[in-house]
Amino acid sequence: MDAVLNDDHPLALELASLRNAIARYQHEAHATSVKLQRHSLDTSYALERTHALESENSLLKAELAVLRAHPEIPPHPAALQVQELTIAHRRLSDKLTLTEGALLEYTAELAHARSDVTKSRHEIEATSKLVERLQTELKDAHAKERELGRKARAAEEERKLSDLVVQEYADLVRNLEGRPRPSTPSASTFSLDSANNNSSATLVDSLSEGKSGLQKLLEEFNSETERLETEIINLQGQINQLQVQLTAESRRAEDDRVETAQAQFELEKHKIDDNTAAKMVSRYMKFSQSSTDSLQKAMEGMKARHTATAATLRTEVEHLQKALLIERRQSEKLRHALDELTEDISREAYGRRREIALRLAFLGREEHLAEGLRRWIRRAREAFERALHATLNNQQEEASASVIGGVFKAIIRDADDLLDSLNGQPSAEGDPLGSVARIVVAQNAASTLARELQAETDRRLALERQWAQYHSTTPVVHVKASAKAPVIEVFPSSTPDVFSPVTTSPLDELKISPLTSQLLNGESTGSPSSRKLSLLPELLQVQHRYDSLQRGFRDCNLSLKDMKKDLSGFPHGSEMVLVLQKAVERLDDYNEDVRVELEIRVTDEARITSGYEALLTIPGAMSDEVDQEEMEVEIQAFVDGTDKAVAKAMQLFSRKLDDLEHDIAAVKRSLHELASTEEPHLATTPANPPRSTSPAPTFGSVMTSPRLRQTSFSHPRKASDDSASGSPDPFASLGLRIPMPAHVVPASPPQPVNARQRVASATYMLGLGARSTFGFPSKPSARSLTSAVEDAKSGEGDPDSDVE
Repeated sequence: MDAVLNDDHPLALELASLRNAIARYQHEAHATSVKLQRHSLDTSYALERTHALESENSLLKAELAVLRAHPEIPPHPAALQVQELTIAHRRLSDKLTLTEGALLEYTAELAHARSDVTKSRHEIEATSKLVERLQTELKDAHAKERELGRKARAAEEERKLSDLVVQEYADLVRNLEGRPRPSTPSASTFSLDSANNNSSATLVDSLSEGKSGLQKLLEEFNSETERLETEIINLQGQINQLQVQLTAESRRAEDDRVETAQAQFELEKHKIDDNTAAKMVSRYMKFSQSSTDSLQKAMEGMKARHTATAATLRTEVEHLQKALLIERRQSEKLRHALDELTEDISREAYGRRREIALRLAFLGREEHLAEGLRRWIRRAREAFERALHATLNNQQEEASASVIGGVFKAIIRDADDLLDSLNGQPSAEGDPLGSVARIVVAQNAASTLARELQAETDRRLALERQWAQYHSTTPVVHVKASAKAPVIEVFPSSTPDVFSPVTTSPLDELKISPLTSQLLNGESTGSPSSRKLSLLPELLQVQHRYDSLQRGFRDCNLSLKDMKKDLSGFPHGSEMVLVLQKAVERLDDYNEDVRVELEIRVTDEARITSGYEALLTIPGAMSDEVDQEEMEVEIQAFVDGTDKAVAKAMQLFSRKLDDLEHDIAAVKRSLHELASTEEPHLATTPANPPRSTSPAPTFGSVMTSPRLRQTSFSHPRKASDDSASGSPDPFASLGLRIPMPAHVVPASPPQPVNARQRVASATYMLGLGARSTFGFPSKPSARSLTSAVEDAKSGEGDPDSDVE
């Protein structure tokens, strides 16, 4: 039967008609359900709003009736102001009268006081002058008195001396003349007579006595003068003290007068206030009573109005509380729905990662099988050629050689057919491996997906055009394309021998070329700028940005598989072998996670690239609100790799690849050292070592365990409280960069596990970690099969492995 089925096959036609009918009925049912739900929701909202408005209307009517029954009539401010001004005017008039009388009285008293002060000042000045003149005269009189006293005493002494000298001279003359003394003796004469008898030395002694008496007299006069001067100084000090006391008393008297005047002023003021209050009591009582009555009426009206308003507001609060409860219930329902949707999103994201991991594993397995078949065909051909050449050289048994050659060619042909079927290239002579139904279903599904893609593209273009026309100031004329856009080629032509799915010719015809090829060939609806045209080829090269990283991680995968094979040949009783096995398993898990993240990143950038291509090629895709230059700069940064998200992703994947290569090199070095040390002891190693009943813990179980995750890094662990001393970390000697799980040495060597389940790490268990790291939204998208094919081109898959 032919492997290619046409579209006019009865089964294909029946499936197509059934699918169209189901799609039409589903669409109509969905639209009707949505409209019914919308109308039901609008009707319920309208009824609730109507009831609320009716209740509010009734409340407002009741409040309006109360407000009309109790109008707000505040007292007129003019009447109150007139009464207050009258009272204030009368009070001020009385105060002004009393103030004028007091001012007149105080003015007269002040005039008399000033005249008395002036008179007293003149009297004081005259008295001061008289006292000064009398003091001056007194001082002069005392000075004259003292001078006259001194002169009198000096004159008396001179007189005494003169008498003595005269007497002495008379006696001397008498003695010389020989005359006797006079008859009447006196005291002086007696002394002179007695002196006559003495020698001339008596006169000298008398002069000396006179001088000493005079000196004594002067000393007494000086001491008296000093005493009087001391007394004058003391009296002057007392006068100064009395003057200070007099000044203090004068100031105190002045302060007392000021305080007395202030007290008298306050007393007069209080008397005036009391008098004014007594006169205004009757008028103020009438004013107070009328004001109290008006305020009481206003308060009663305000109380009634406030009661009505409070009742209305209370009812509104009740309605709002009920609405709040309803909204809370709805929000709870929405929250539960959001939680369920989040679970679905998480499940879909995890399913996406699992699908990518499965595809990578299947591609590796198929590549491994294809590589094994190629090696088988190559070795068989080489062996056959060698055997045939040896047979022909010996020129014997040519018939048997031809028979062997025919059989061997048939074997090789079967192997070629198996390889072709594995690569998705069925022969035209034999029956296809898939059934007719599967082929028809695949063709129908592909055509349906193509139609849906075309419909979504047309709808998006229409919406973009409407958005551009809505925001544009001038109408934009769009030229419809005459030909349909071709379909994108899912599989590149560079690797047809690696992976080609089993499809038929109708599926191969459904190829979609990039939108840029159509627009660049002249069938575009507008002409983009030269800069935009220059960005389009660069966008096409973005898909090859991560090729080197993908090849690097693929090489690491091959190296890890080789190391697993090498470790399987070592005896399992050694602790170092267990450590290396765990390290290789951890690196394999790490490599698998990173490859999945890289595939997701490639897919997201492919979607971003298609969006940028649509913006650059579709006229009017960018509205006036979007700055075209900034958008072009953003696209250029995305193409160049200077965008923050792209640069961060490149740096992160490069660092992970570097760490992985470093750790693989370290494990290989340890493996070679272990091989060099284990070779002398291989002979004594038992062939069948004892095995444990339980396998070793996997990295996923270690990382998802809360107790073991705290000590799952390759740092030295501290000794526990129950143990005497802690054992060093066996991974520390390897110098690994990637964190390793906690290594626990079992009591007996574990059994080597060939088929082990893959368990994703806790960080990326739900498939959300990698997407949030690079800033992309968690939306499901198609897988980039191009990168998967390139990964599987040289990778060898494990046929016994399983991915969970």
